[in-house]
Amino acid sequence: MRKDKNQLIFTDLDGTLLDHHDYSMAAALPALRRISQRGIMLAAVSSKTAAEIEVLSRQPFFARFFIAENGSAIFFPQGHGLVIDEPLQERGDFQYLVLGSPYAVVVEILHEVAAKTGTAIRGYADMTVAEVARMTGLDEVSAGLSHRRDFSEPFIFCDDDDHEDFIRQIEQAGLRCVRGGRFWHAMGPSDKGSAVRRLTRIIADSYPESSWQTLGLGDSPNDIDMLRAVDIPVVVRRPDGSYMEIPADLEGHIFRADGVGPEGWNTAVNAMTV
Repeated sequence: MRKDKNQLIFTDLDGTLLDHHDYSMAAALPALRRISQRGIMLAAVSSKTAAEIEVLSRQPFFARFFIAENGSAIFFPQGHGLVIDEPLQERGDFQYLVLGSPYAVVVEILHEVAAKTGTAIRGYADMTVAEVARMTGLDEVSAGLSHRRDFSEPFIFCDDDDHEDFIRQIEQAGLRCVRGGRFWHAMGPSDKGSAVRRLTRIIADSYPESSWQTLGLGDSPNDIDMLRAVDIPVVVRRPDGSYMEIPADLEGHIFRADGVGPEGWNTAVNAMTV
């Protein structure tokens, strides 16, 4: 990265900054500590709920800003000092800007389309906290936080049929549908990319004397919109050592980090920050 620009890092969490199996970010701590010492801004961009990310935000060196539920809302710590000309809502130690749709609306449309198309799905709204814990490997407290959704619905298909018509009708109904590491996610007209662009613009407008170069790190298809929205996109290896399939428009522009999850994250961030 050029040294005459301020640096802003956007990162996916599960499978990227956090280990896919135990959700630890220990392997990334050297780079997290380093960018904190250099004052480099870090923003988490995740399918996780605000409740989940708030807990993570208490850990040393974690992201200052975060984007929850695949781009549905941007969260700013109280006293953030940014110039934001849009109305913000309050939530504990954070203010947030809503970009997505209410959870109840998303769930209602999802089930209407499932019934209309005869598609068997199972979403968080159909699961107990214990079921979410079993499917994700989270402990029950963490699974409970994941179950407290505000904007988007993770779900699975209950068969191996072709689901193109279902996804097309979901989108015709005004929702977006993207695939993550464990689940598909239905949400309102928002995505990680548009949220990243919005936060980048807010920060740039708040510091007009500075120029910014953005780095984004992810591991799965629901990160593609984010990777398209940054100057330097990075993918880390998945648990089996492979990389996700890269769209043609990103090939030749994307950096493949040598390492699985947070190990690859650590390598890439150390190499690309000054």
